[in-house]
Amino acid sequence: MDNFEDKTIIAPTTPHNRGYENASPPPQDPPQNNFSGKIEYLKGLSLLFKDPNAKNNLLIGFVFMIIPIVGSIAVQGWYCEIMQRLLRKHPNPVPKLQFSDFGHYISRGLMPFLVGLVGGVAMAFLVGVVAFIGIFIAGLLMYANEWLGFFATLGVYLLIFVVQFLVSVILCIPVTFAEISENFAKSFDFKKIKAVLKMTWSKYAVGLFLIVLIAFPLYFAGLLLCGMGVYLSIFILLFMGFYLRAQIYQYYLSQGGEPVEMKPAQVIPSEQNVARSPA
Repeated sequence: MDNFEDKTIIAPTTPHNRGYENASPPPQDPPQNNFSGKIEYLKGLSLLFKDPNAKNNLLIGFVFMIIPIVGSIAVQGWYCEIMQRLLRKHPNPVPKLQFSDFGHYISRGLMPFLVGLVGGVAMAFLVGVVAFIGIFIAGLLMYANEWLGFFATLGVYLLIFVVQFLVSVILCIPVTFAEISENFAKSFDFKKIKAVLKMTWSKYAVGLFLIVLIAFPLYFAGLLLCGMGVYLSIFILLFMGFYLRAQIYQYYLSQGGEPVEMKPAQVIPSEQNVARSPA
């Protein structure tokens, strides 16, 4: 998190930080090009556990994930706040996760949820088409020669995995745009999606591959906790993926990429009564 840390406490109100007037401390304008160039693929894991509110965030995050649908939407709303704070150089980029902010985060997380849902449906359709054609061809080959059909079937499953993985890489970009803009149309700005993909696809691929490797032991560790620990495992993995996207977007900006218009800063309910430090 050192790459995002800012020691400045007070900043004048601007179009970028408007809405933080009653929060303490207020953020500065987005840096746009301050990224060091080094992406720490697993930094999200250490950031989550080293945060001063780590135990609280893990507990509340676990509870949120148990709540069907709206719980995960609230978590995504929390990501929106963190993403925008990181880009604005807010000195407290990871706000304490609290039940009092649940409704606020649901309203914030709805757009990333919808963007992910649309992308997920598109991915399912594409994978389904590939699987149907591949299995059909493998079946014909199986009829001609069992061994040929066997290896063709293995090839189809491998192809399905590759297609799903590549689409997941692409889907990361509109979800990131949604967390920044909280706007559906801006999330599917295909010109910018293409620019980000061209510049960062390999970094997304490496990061997601590492997260997939971590997911297996983490998932089984969650199963050992009477199965309920799986929800905590998912919360941890999602945060890792989120922070990876945040770093890659910062990298994109550092390379001269065109930024996505950010939603005006919001004050979360739990911070509304926090007095602002005198200017």
